[in-house]
Amino acid sequence: SFVQRSASILKAINNLKIHSGIAVRHTAVEDLTFYDANLKFKIGKHFIQTGLGDRLGGTQFLHFQHGTYFTPSIVGRVGLFYKQPGLGLDYLLTKQARISLELFDFDTLQVALKGRYAFREDMGVVVGLRQNPNNTKRYDNLDLGLSYFF
Repeated sequence: SFVQRSASILKAINNLKIHSGIAVRHTAVEDLTFYDANLKFKIGKHFIQTGLGDRLGGTQFLHFQHGTYFTPSIVGRVGLFYKQPGLGLDYLLTKQARISLELFDFDTLQVALKGRYAFREDMGVVVGLRQNPNNTKRYDNLDLGLSYFF
């Protein structure tokens, strides 16, 4: 009935959790400072996250991913990573710390390994190691930065 469907929709909206954050990072090799702004919509064990930033030059839509919490500490993601199809796996070490592995742009096989640590409820540090296909070294792009959650 209409009332039951309406109640179901209202319950889903009530259970929806929205998280947002912004990070500013610097890469030593490319001497580039950039930002990422992300928005996550979570309901139950699933979420959709989207993001924009200027990592690829000028502000652009970069990420659109579906994620699932397989366990409370293991998360899988699939979708767009820096505008390219990819996969991600996150391991939550603690409530404050996580490590992430991302594989994307399968033509050049981009690999990113990231670590995040929230030293406050609303602030943290981000460290990333990323393969740069423009150079001959395998892993030569180190990102360091700060993130703010609101």
